[in-house]
Amino acid sequence: MEVHMLSKDNKKSIRKTLEQRRGEYAYYVIKEVADLNDKQLEEKYASLVKKAPVMILSNGLLQTLAFLLAKAETSPEKANQILSRVNEYPPRFIEKLGNDKDEHLLLYLHIVYWLRENVDRNIDVKTLLSQDYSKVLWATKEAIALLNWMRRFAVAMLKEEGKENEGSS
Repeated sequence: MEVHMLSKDNKKSIRKTLEQRRGEYAYYVIKEVADLNDKQLEEKYASLVKKAPVMILSNGLLQTLAFLLAKAETSPEKANQILSRVNEYPPRFIEKLGNDKDEHLLLYLHIVYWLRENVDRNIDVKTLLSQDYSKVLWATKEAIALLNWMRRFAVAMLKEEGKENEGSS
């Protein structure tokens, strides 16, 4: 699938595939975490991003999103309020969180924002419960495809336990 976009700087037409857009979005959200220079958050977030595709395949998208909200101790309504305040691209989520920089909430926001932009504008845990199977399947495939890109960038850009000492011996 190709998307026809205009470049802001030179007004020329640029065609980007969905795969390119996934990669671009994944790069920006991982870079946002990396730019914080918070080693603890980076380690926890990188670990969670790596586990998320397996969680979705094992438990389903709905249960995985519900798990992320539960671990963040955040309601779907609060997460939706945060998402509604994000109106720039690339999206900046961390500044909307204030001091509540939880890796579970951040990953939930990253996934749901992407799904809202590419599957359905109103997607969240509650609306997915009432969707037909084909829409849930589409959202699940999109989430996994996005997370595959995010995992690659997380490995390359985020600090992980033991990663810093690997090259020093």
